[in-house]
Amino acid sequence: MRSLILIAFLFAPGSISAAVVLDRTAVVVGNRAIKLSDVDRDIRVTSFLNRTAIDTSPAARRKAAERLVDQSVIRDEISTGDYQRATDAE
Repeated sequence: MRSLILIAFLFAPGSISAAVVLDRTAVVVGNRAIKLSDVDRDIRVTSFLNRTAIDTSPAARRKAAERLVDQSVIRDEISTGDYQRATDAE
């Protein structure tokens, strides 16, 4: 009986579907990918912090992506550079 249910489930219409896109790559910086969800999150957080309406225009998305690229480059420079880490007291 179990095998019959399993076979019916596997071959039922709609059980085998095409691939689903979970997220898309917006920008690649070095060996890191910045996803569209990261850009959307940056837009929403910036709007929340600035107490403004959410702007999802292409110009706003480009500006958010540029900010994320800048942050990624700075992170890479800090990790590969000869910068001393701040102490707990600092």
